[in-house]
Amino acid sequence: MTHTLPGSADMGTAVAGALDYEAPFLVEKLLGDRVVDTAEEAGALFTEVKRYLVLCEVDQTRTWMMCSRRVDEAWHQFILFTAEYTAFCDKYFGEYVHHCPSNAPDSGGGRRAAQATFAEFGDRYRQLFGTGLPDLWDDSRSVTAHRRMLNDHCGQLAVGSAGGKVELIGPHG
Repeated sequence: MTHTLPGSADMGTAVAGALDYEAPFLVEKLLGDRVVDTAEEAGALFTEVKRYLVLCEVDQTRTWMMCSRRVDEAWHQFILFTAEYTAFCDKYFGEYVHHCPSNAPDSGGGRRAAQATFAEFGDRYRQLFGTGLPDLWDDSRSVTAHRRMLNDHCGQLAVGSAGGKVELIGPHG
């Protein structure tokens, strides 16, 4: 299956080909680590990782921050398959694509592009892929009773479920 994208004039054939890359090993890992509930969801998360990487490659006029902890986690898991990730990067981007957290030290490699806002990210995504950002980019919509969560800033939380709804319960109830 070959992707035809509205913004494909912006993309080289190799970069556009990155979107067709499949990684069943990653889907298995995301399921096993409870990052996702289904193989379809794992595939959708990986699609967003590839789209993010393509967008960053195609448009280097901005620094495109990672706006989703779940998409970022899928990227982290892909990177752990070092041989496959390196081969993917070399084939589709011509070099290893480093993951640089927002607090990464400046490598001294020159001036960084201005950081894009989330709205600018959404606009550029729409231009390249012909669709708006899927809900996968909104981490608040991805909490389920069976899925692992990242809790960096909230304190101790518990997850409860009743009547088909999931609820986060904070330290004060």
